[in-house]
Amino acid sequence: MSQKMDKSSAQLLRCFDDVCKLIEKENDFLAAGKLSEAVALLTSKQQQMEKLEHALEADAPSGPEGVEHNAPVTHADAPAGDAGTAQAASANPRKHLPQLNAAARRFSDLARRNRVLLRNAIDTQNALLKLIVVDAVQDTGTGYGATGRYTVDSQAHGALALRSDV
Repeated sequence: MSQKMDKSSAQLLRCFDDVCKLIEKENDFLAAGKLSEAVALLTSKQQQMEKLEHALEADAPSGPEGVEHNAPVTHADAPAGDAGTAQAASANPRKHLPQLNAAARRFSDLARRNRVLLRNAIDTQNALLKLIVVDAVQDTGTGYGATGRYTVDSQAHGALALRSDV
């Protein structure tokens, strides 16, 4: 492939850019603790990822060993004494543009950071839920009874206990 960008590579580059912008936005929300805003991006993120998958498939070589099946073979591509054959085409693997390599690295870096931020958000939510559940379990045994007096129920066994005095 020449250094000139073809249509499928240009589309792939746009898709990488769109997905990266969305992941950057999500990462900013996650880092700021704005989980509801990050969750709101999920549908858009899924759609952009699907577009990226399709662009990757469209840009993927279809021939043997990474060579496009319909790509023309020239003397420069062929090994000596074997010009113009399909075997010659397979000897020259397709090379991507530096822009695509840079976009893929950017995507990889953002995805790695996104994974860490999502793990941190999940861990934080789990810690908060644990605190709420522990408090609920501790509070289950105390409260006001049917008589209006403050009581302590030493037989409360869980956060959701049925009490006959209520």
